Amino acid sequence: MTTLLQRGRALLVMLVAFAQWAPTLAQEDLAWHGYEDSEGALLFYGIPDSDYAPLVFSCSADSAGITFTYTMTPGDHAADGMEQDVRLEAGSHQISLKMTGSRLELDDSFALEGRLPFDDQLGNLFATHGSLLVFVGDRAAEFPLKGADSAAAGFLAACRTMGS
Repeated sequence: MTTLLQRGRALLVMLVAFAQWAPTLAQEDLAWHGYEDSEGALLFYGIPDSDYAPLVFSCSADSAGITFTYTMTPGDHAADGMEQDVRLEAGSHQISLKMTGSRLELDDSFALEGRLPFDDQLGNLFATHGSLLVFVGDRAAEFPLKGADSAAAGFLAACRTMGS
């Protein structure tokens, strides 16, 4: 039997690998989803049981903080190991972080990964109504926050329990 953390890592690999074809999927199927077990917790915006989740947050018992992965269409100069300044913004709340990119040749997408400290800022973002904006350089993407607060509640509680 696989643990949540193993399933989360496997999901993340699949999500990143196939993120580009999924925008053709029905927009109404996109939502926030959270999963927790004793090994870790996962929160993502996407379609469950598919390969599409452009936003993934995870924490585990053996790692401090929260890992954030954002999969996007790369710019012309995207390269493996490239560092990007990223800002998450919802309402009056924002979080800035440095993320490292990996170019995925299979579908020509670009996965950015970074670490967030576990504090109230992330919970404040998810509790905001409206949209979550993700800024990477001069590019921005918008994700609705409808349902994020309830999906994030278990995720944040699990991360807090694990000491992230």
